[in-house]
This record gives sequence, C-alpha cells and structure tokens, in this order.
Amino acid sequence: MKNYSIHNNSFSVFSGDGTYSQFTGSSDFIFKDDTLIKKCDVIDERHNDLVFTDLSIDDLKKLEFTYADMIRTKGYKAFIEYLRNCEDSVFERLIADKSINEKTANFFRNRQLFETLDNNKKKDKLYRLNKKKVKKKLFSFFKLEESQKEMYFITITFPISVSDDNAYKYFNNWLTRLRTNGFIRNYLWVAERQKNLTIHFHMFVNQYFDVRAANDIMQNILIFQRDINGDEFSNDLMKYNGIDIAKGKDKFGKRTKHVINFAKCKDKALIQRYVTKYVTKNDVVYDRLVWHCSRCISALFTNSNGIFKDEMLQSVFKKSKPVFTISNDYFNCYIFKDEIITKNTKKMYELNNLISNMF
Repeated sequence: MKNYSIHNNSFSVFSGDGTYSQFTGSSDFIFKDDTLIKKCDVIDERHNDLVFTDLSIDDLKKLEFTYADMIRTKGYKAFIEYLRNCEDSVFERLIADKSINEKTANFFRNRQLFETLDNNKKKDKLYRLNKKKVKKKLFSFFKLEESQKEMYFITITFPISVSDDNAYKYFNNWLTRLRTNGFIRNYLWVAERQKNLTIHFHMFVNQYFDVRAANDIMQNILIFQRDINGDEFSNDLMKYNGIDIAKGKDKFGKRTKHVINFAKCKDKALIQRYVTKYVTKNDVVYDRLVWHCSRCISALFTNSNGIFKDEMLQSVFKKSKPVFTISNDYFNCYIFKDEIITKNTKKMYELNNLISNMF
C-alpha cells in the first residue's frame, strides 16, 4: 500500500502499512475519522487504567503515539517502571517482533533512556536547528488567518560579550514579561550566533508589536541584572536599543522607518520563503534550545496525509511540473515551485485556525 504526504510545495509518496493521522505535525492533536482529538485524552483513555505489568505485544501495537507523547500523560511513570523491571527475554521478544518499528525498538533497547526521562535529566545534551521542522511550523504559522493580516520579524540583540547563559536568561525573562502583559500570544524564535560570537534571536509574531515598550522591558531587565546580580556589560545600558523590527529600504538601500508587515507584501510567498531560509541558515550546535515556539504554533498541523492514488499526482502535475524529484525503492518526493493546494490542505488550514482560537 502506498501513502502520501503533502507539505507546502512538496508531494511525497511512500510505501507503508497501518493507519496514519490525516494531518500530522501537531504536538497536541491528531485528526482521524473527521474528528479532532487531543492526544493526551486518547492516551489516557487507552492506558490510564491499564495494568502496565501485563502489556502484551498486541497492546504495544495499539500505541499509535510515540513515547515522547506518552510521557506527557499521568500514566507514563507506571509504564516506565514496567519496562525498567522487564526481563531481558521480554525486551528481546519485543525487538524481534517485526511489527514494531526501529524507533520503538530503540526505546526498548536503551533502558537508560527511560531512567533519563523519568528523572527529567538533560545531561550533556546538544541541540542543532531542525531546519525541516522549523520551516514546516513557520509555513503553518504564516497560513493562519491572523498571520494573513499581520506578521512581523523581530531581532533581539545584546551587548557584545554577553555569555550564552545570560543571553538565554535575559531572553526568557523578556518573553515571560511580554506574554504576561499581553504583548505577544503566538510566536516562533530561532537563536543565531553573530560574527562577534554573541548570541542573538530572531522572532516572528502575528500581531501588533510595540517595539519601544519591548525595548524598555529588556533594558530594565539588563539594568536589574547589573545592579542586583553584578552582571557586566560592554555598553552603556541607558542607550540600549537591541529590540529591532524589520523595516523597508529606499532605492539606495538605506533603511527607512517603514515597518514591514510581511502579511501585506506583494509577493507574500516569496518573502516568506526568503525569511524562512534566512532564519534556518544556522548550522551551529548549542547546549540549549536553538528554536522554540508558543504552544499554539506547536499545536498546528503541518502535513496532509492519506492513501495514495495515481490520479492525485496526475491532478497536481496538470497544474505544474516538479522542479526536481528525489526517488528510491520506497520513497518518491516531488518538489514544485508553488504551494500544492488540495481539499485536504485547505481543511488542514481551517483546522489550524480552529486550534489557534483554542489558545
């Protein structure tokens, strides 16, 4: 059986058995049988009253969600305890069952992983920007009804030589204050190291953004950290002006005072692809999160999926030809110049708007 997955301008066809959620990419929801379901509700319903010391392979086959999803529910501790006390033969039996995919098998092979999850320890963990995921989330973010009206690009910088620890501390403090005071609701940020080796952050927001107020908040945070905690800065904090919103340029390339609303640009799709490419050019490895987003953006769907039929691809080919194709024995991916629009993708964007209104 062949399945398909559509995201933006890519159409993927792959071999696979089993059922798939019609839309994927959401941290909080699945969509099956024309029903939007919160993941933890389904997992709780299936496993909250289950005796974990008697899980069979058939039970495990029914786990349609990853264990990363499961640990967010109140039943995960008992499940981890069960796996921790399993005999080696049980692990071998689970791994030998070909119906369990490699990712699942790796969870069973690595017992220490469960202990790490259970104790919430993050030792020596390194982070690299997941460009594919960030691009997908940004695209779904751009497609929201609110984002069709307003979308701004913010850059947050600090005085030269501010350490990574302090930069993240100031930034998180600033974000918390903005959220608490209603300055932002939906956002996605990406960290980037500048040529002077100091980290700065890029952030997208889809509502009016008061740059002066946001700058004052960050300035107060820096002054507080200097006066109370003794943090040192290379610049005069009274002149701090590190919160910047993207502005236009005149015919000579000089920046104007006109703030760019990316939702109102003439070639909106082209601009969005440009800024997405700009913020995902980062290849540096960090010991902290390289990107993050608000709960609403995390909950948005990014891919439309289903059972593949030849006429589907033919219909897409009638509108335009792929720019290039990636193929092997199990997988074909067609990349088009423009976004692929189908009934399912339209339905996904409608669902995303519904999800956005939940937060």
